[in-house]
Amino acid sequence: MSWTDTLTTYIDQYDTKLSRRAVGCSERELRRFESVLPAPLSEAHREFLLAFGENDGGLFEADGFDTSLATIQAYSRDYQNDYGADFLRRFDVFASSPAVEAVTIERGVVGHEPVVFMANDHRHPTWSPLADSLPTLCFGTAFIREMKLRFGRCLMTRGPASRASSLRDHLRSEEVSEESFSDSISWYGRRGRETLVAAVRETAAPYISIYLCGASASSLSRMLAGELQLTEPRPSAFA
Repeated sequence: MSWTDTLTTYIDQYDTKLSRRAVGCSERELRRFESVLPAPLSEAHREFLLAFGENDGGLFEADGFDTSLATIQAYSRDYQNDYGADFLRRFDVFASSPAVEAVTIERGVVGHEPVVFMANDHRHPTWSPLADSLPTLCFGTAFIREMKLRFGRCLMTRGPASRASSLRDHLRSEEVSEESFSDSISWYGRRGRETLVAAVRETAAPYISIYLCGASASSLSRMLAGELQLTEPRPSAFA
C-alpha cells in the first residue's frame, strides 16, 4: 500500500466523502509537466499528484492551499513573467496560496522539508518550515482535519518552541500516544480514541501552539499550562 493509499484510508475513518471528491491528474498530464521541469519530481510528490493533482478533495481547504497541477503551473508562469526567473528550477512547488505564495521543497537539498515561501522575490526568498517531508505534511493536515470534523472546537495554549521537547515528554507521561507521522516540527498524539492533541510550530514566530480536543482536553491543557508556563488555555475554533 502506497503512502497516499494509507492517507486516504486514514481519512476515510472520519470523512468518507473526501476520497470520493479527490481527483488525481493523469500519467499523461504528469509526464507533460515533468517534461518542462529542470529535474524529475520526487517520488512522494509524483505520487501525491497522481492521487490529488486535479482536486485534493478538501484536504488543504482550511489552509487555503491549492495543490492542483494547473495551479502549480500557473504559479510558475506568473513568477517567470513577473521576475524573469524560473521558480521551478530552484523549488519543487507543492501548493500555492494567495496569503503565503507557495509551499515548496528546495531542489538539490537532501532531506529538505516542505516550507512556506513567504517573499514574492526570487532574489531574497524567505521561508518557514512546515514538516520534515511531504507525506508528514499531508498526514499532519489530515490529523487537524479530523480534530475539526469530529470536535469542531478545541482548547489552545501556546509557548516558546524551545519547550517542544519537554512538551512531548509531559504528554507521553500522561499516556498520550505519538502518531507515527510526528516529526521535529509538529507533534500529533492520542489518548485512546477520545482525546486528540496537536502541537504545531508557528510559521512566522518561534512559538508552538498546542490544540487539544476531546474527553481529557481540559485536564491536559491545565497541566501543560501550569508545568511548562504556557498561556492560559482558551477555547479555539481552529480545530
